[in-house]
Amino acid sequence: MKNFFFLLFLLGVFSVTQLSAQSNEASKFEWKKVVVGGGGYVSGVVFSEAAKNVVYCRTDVGGAYRWEPTNSSWIQLLDGVGRSESDLRCVESIAADPSDSSRLYMACGGWTGSSVGGIYWSTDQGRTLNYVNTPFKMAGNNSGRGIGERLQIDPNSPNILYYGSRVHGLFKSTNYAKTWTKIGTFPITTTTDGGGLCLVVFDQSSSTKGTPSQNIYVAVSQNGYSLYKSIDAGSTWSLVAGTPTTLQPHGAVMDTSGIMYLTYGSGTGPGTDGTGAVWKYNTRTDVWTNITPNSASGYSYGGFGGVALDKQKTTTVVVSTAVNWSGGAKIFRSINGGTTWKAMNSNWALTSPDAPYLGNSSGNTGAGNWIESIKIDPFDSNRIMYVTGASVVASSDATMCDAGKTTHWVSNVKGIEEAGAYHIISPPSGTAVLFTNWGDICGFRHTDLNTSPTFASWFGWGYGHGLDFAQNNPNILVRNDGYAKGFISNNNGVSWTLFANQAVTGAGSNGEKIQISANGTSIIWSPENAAPYYSKDGGKTWTVCAGAPAGNNSITSDRVNDNKFYYYLKSTGYIYVSTDGGANFNKAGFAATWGQRISANPWVEGDIWIPVYGQGTNGVFHSVNSGASFTKLGSMPEASSVSLGKNAPDVTYATLFANGRIGTQWGIFYSKDQGISWARINDDAHEYGWIDYVVADQRVFGRVFLSPNCMGVPYCQLKPDTLSSIQHYTKKNDIRFYPNPFTDSITLTASDDTEYKIMSLDGKVMESGLCNTNFEIGSSIPSGMYLLKIANGNKVESAKIIKQ
Repeated sequence: MKNFFFLLFLLGVFSVTQLSAQSNEASKFEWKKVVVGGGGYVSGVVFSEAAKNVVYCRTDVGGAYRWEPTNSSWIQLLDGVGRSESDLRCVESIAADPSDSSRLYMACGGWTGSSVGGIYWSTDQGRTLNYVNTPFKMAGNNSGRGIGERLQIDPNSPNILYYGSRVHGLFKSTNYAKTWTKIGTFPITTTTDGGGLCLVVFDQSSSTKGTPSQNIYVAVSQNGYSLYKSIDAGSTWSLVAGTPTTLQPHGAVMDTSGIMYLTYGSGTGPGTDGTGAVWKYNTRTDVWTNITPNSASGYSYGGFGGVALDKQKTTTVVVSTAVNWSGGAKIFRSINGGTTWKAMNSNWALTSPDAPYLGNSSGNTGAGNWIESIKIDPFDSNRIMYVTGASVVASSDATMCDAGKTTHWVSNVKGIEEAGAYHIISPPSGTAVLFTNWGDICGFRHTDLNTSPTFASWFGWGYGHGLDFAQNNPNILVRNDGYAKGFISNNNGVSWTLFANQAVTGAGSNGEKIQISANGTSIIWSPENAAPYYSKDGGKTWTVCAGAPAGNNSITSDRVNDNKFYYYLKSTGYIYVSTDGGANFNKAGFAATWGQRISANPWVEGDIWIPVYGQGTNGVFHSVNSGASFTKLGSMPEASSVSLGKNAPDVTYATLFANGRIGTQWGIFYSKDQGISWARINDDAHEYGWIDYVVADQRVFGRVFLSPNCMGVPYCQLKPDTLSSIQHYTKKNDIRFYPNPFTDSITLTASDDTEYKIMSLDGKVMESGLCNTNFEIGSSIPSGMYLLKIANGNKVESAKIIKQ
């Protein structure tokens, strides 16, 4: 709708009230994740026994997910975990109430010594979460993280839950996980390998509905006798004889007749080579039977992890090997309680349409690796899901194996984004809109943020680290990996060439930094805690940069001047500047010690930013003279990352993004006035734990990418209607306001003190105030058409505005 202006000869005198309106910027943004699909360890999968198509999976570092059957995708449940609680993204165990399809429990925590760790419980399948800080702590990313489940619900009395902890013993709750009590009669608290109490199994037939199960089994992560039993609902415990004495338990299930199936390996895993076994234990007769699939069934070596029973036919059992690097892990199926087995993946078809790169797993034709969890759908014998080190794999025709026919499997990873991005770059032009370097899966060239990319010629399994493009010619890129190798591309990352010379002393697997000059004529490779090197011939020769001292550093090229680089030595807080392509550095100004990544303005020479947090001197430091001097912003007390992106339509300077703190609130903020004022653009549902850094988009105003370390690459951008409104902002003299029409509020900007009134069409003042920078107005008024009156010195304006 058009804006209508008319000049008022004079505004009447009115009382001005200074407002402290909250920014409504977050509501203008939408959050997504760059589509890759999987890429990290999915450590467990659980089906609900109370309703069809209710499925959950957990990951070691990247949260937990619920299956969404309408579009065959997964929904992340822990995006709202905050910065100070980021370890809660490590999910050690998960349980779905067998009698209530809406009730869910997740045991979360990264390591047993942390103060952060507890149980999330939900009564709506994880849509809303309640948190209990438990007296025991979890280690969702430690060895043995695929074993389980440790957290179990009594099927006869679902208010009762047990948890087998790693170092604190056995615990019980009788009120749906709200409080927990240690069971002091259990004889073991922990084990030498830190795996502790790794499995809890209920014998449902030992009681009736409404009465606690009497027979309970708890397995311990150790060699020797490792299974304990209670026949009095957990009051007393005794050791079960007959367990394998040279192996450790990994998984266990029990059928309705009291037959327990257990898998074993030579270590806690995941990824433990060596021997393994599958045993069947008749809990009624105390008879143990070794039912391990033999080599004639296709088994070569390695421990066993996952085990599952078919609820429709309890003599049908499937097991998985936990690791087999030579040809992928194996899935075995038996329809006679383990008397005979078939190797399912000896005659199957495995595809990955949602993540094509998963089809390139080092040439393996097996089932994957680290398969510590496998489940059969309790409502559908044909449906099986299992986890791997990179995905969730599922079949919908598994029973075809029984007749010797081909079974079909697919990597179900749509929505799972839990890999850890080491480096992200967003070039200003070119076919690729984004490049990403990762742990485990190396990296990708993204031409479409909504489609999983295939591996380019330089990508594959491994670790990616440094990554940069020439600002003035983004067709030229450089990168290095976790194997101390460097590469260059001259075609926008379509293909890469290994540097002719890799002689960069100290280039180890961590902390690698590599930068290229604005026009691509110079490269600097800066290993962690070692002197940086430069090359002016595309990596054929390397020379130590003179004047740049070794130490923990951050380095960037000036994004305008092809000869200029900035080297920030964190321990001293000083900037060193090169004006000859990296050959020589000279000491410049002091910013602050132990800051984070230095960022250079893509469009202004000498304009650099350094964020600092967790030190004696925190904040955001800005230099406009190539590091000769710095000014500390007063608007943001501390920040971990700063990045500059495309400017807003109504300003000329770049948009500044930061992961930082204002007041007590950590969040993602942006500023359109060089950090004078900030608006938080994320909300409590989109915190993503610990954010390593932010990367602003240089092409799209309002878009920024995040690296939250193992939750993929989330990004936000202005909603289409909001962006459209901003593109058509109102401007008269030095006064601007946008959007119009608006939903939440209008942003009013002015260079000097500006008085405003929002009036109904019959002349009633609805809101008034004083603005001297960016100010959010209109949030308090109801929907409708109004008259906005603005007075700035002797300039008086009025416009019709519409709140939708």
